Amino acid sequence: MINILFISSRADIGGGPLQMFDIISNIDRDKFTIFAALPDEEPFYGKIKSLGVKTLPISKRSISILDFIRLVKFVYSNNIDIIHSHGKGAGIYSRPLKLFCPKVKVIHTFHGFHYDRMSKAKEWLHKTAEKFLSRFTDRFINVSEGEQLQYSSAGLLDFKKSVLIKNFLPLEKLKIIEQLLKNIGGEPSLEKPAPKAKLDPADNILRFCAVARFDPVKQMPFLVEAFVKASNSLGQKIKLIIAGGGEEFEKCRELAAKMNAGSLIDFLGERTDAFEIMAGCDIYVSASRREGLSMSMLEAAAMGMPILAPRVPGIAELVRPYEKGVLFENADYESFARAMALIIEKYNASRKRAGVPENFAARYEEHKSYIKKYEKLYIETLS
Repeated sequence: MINILFISSRADIGGGPLQMFDIISNIDRDKFTIFAALPDEEPFYGKIKSLGVKTLPISKRSISILDFIRLVKFVYSNNIDIIHSHGKGAGIYSRPLKLFCPKVKVIHTFHGFHYDRMSKAKEWLHKTAEKFLSRFTDRFINVSEGEQLQYSSAGLLDFKKSVLIKNFLPLEKLKIIEQLLKNIGGEPSLEKPAPKAKLDPADNILRFCAVARFDPVKQMPFLVEAFVKASNSLGQKIKLIIAGGGEEFEKCRELAAKMNAGSLIDFLGERTDAFEIMAGCDIYVSASRREGLSMSMLEAAAMGMPILAPRVPGIAELVRPYEKGVLFENADYESFARAMALIIEKYNASRKRAGVPENFAARYEEHKSYIKKYEKLYIETLS
């Protein structure tokens, strides 16, 4: 039996905690005993604990000496063989643990490139710290080719230690989407409107939706402004519905009010019913300047929604080959407007063709293979 400690500095809604929960939920418990250290917040702390996993609560997105000491004790008392950290904050904890627990193997998943838009001094400091921490990392995991290329170009990746395991939709999400598509005949509909979204199939409004945190990486102010500007040149009624919260939430609401776009954009705030919201919309849109490999876009693609998104690492490789995807140049208003017009044209043409439910049997097999990649990595790392 292999004892694995998963560490995350977040447990709220997000790609890193979601992926970690998916691995924990589906890994072979006859081969692996699972432990987890993460903040005591919803939804994932409770969900992971409900699986019978022994958990250690730690501070959210902050480094605590007390937490580190507790982690050292936790590793020793539970005979941990492998530590798998998810995200930058968790990686600051996991790698130094090897100094105090030299026999433990450390695997680290980046979940995005975190060094853009830093000041030169801050960027140097963070990269220097990462280079130091990499000495205590046995394996690195990248969740997309774009992310792997970014870390390699920045001199922060040892390809001998690097493994590419692309994000895949979590099993519970696949089951929800499959049932949703069966209920609505394979095409997104408005039969189950999202609360407060005021969706009415008879109003002929084309609905765009975004499910994202309001932090600088997601570039939500740009999305709001670009959407409003582009809407002025369209001959079709449109609306933007945004689910999520964060530090720039109020800034975006104030921007929309300043642009007299109150009726054009609905800010729903933090929500747990993302699928209902997406099912009540027509096109998924993102303005994020970087992603590992976006879970929300994977969900949108699985639901058959067209996707409008920027040409940036972690997004372009998902959207480019997707038949219903359209890319625009990052943070470019004119490019966004052209791409919006194109995706509306594509959507209006495709909606005339009846959809059929997706064959999810193949997706479930892919998910099994995805989990087995992690199981294989853990065994190989330990041996």
